[in-house]
Amino acid sequence: MVIKNTVKKRSISSNKLKKRLDINKKLGSVDLTSWLFKRYKINKGDFILEIGCGVGQHIKIEKKIVGKKGFILATDISGKSLKNIKKSKNVLTKKIAMEDLPKYLKNLDIKFDKIISSYAFYYANNPINLIGKLKKVFKNKR
Repeated sequence: MVIKNTVKKRSISSNKLKKRLDINKKLGSVDLTSWLFKRYKINKGDFILEIGCGVGQHIKIEKKIVGKKGFILATDISGKSLKNIKKSKNVLTKKIAMEDLPKYLKNLDIKFDKIISSYAFYYANNPINLIGKLKKVFKNKR
């Protein structure tokens, strides 16, 4: 249990997140954000679920891409981190643990074009089970 509590403390610490981002910026030889966004293939008007959004570094970029017709639900376990995200009509923030997401999303009755999570699944108790549940809120385009 000590390890689990330590991981949880790190996952909700805004200071730890900012330090990780600073280290990545200083030491990273590749711009990870640009690399990721080339692969995300986000489109204008997309509905995005961002799990473990932290201080919202990606939300700013996603918001520009999806435009006014798109929507972003930015979730994180740290309410302090979420305070950094500028809210608007098409950006909703929610302080929530990943395990509570499926039930919350079921009540919203929204389907998402993209479900994005850069680091958060590392902190999930059962990532495979969580992915199975999140499939229900994903728009299947096939």
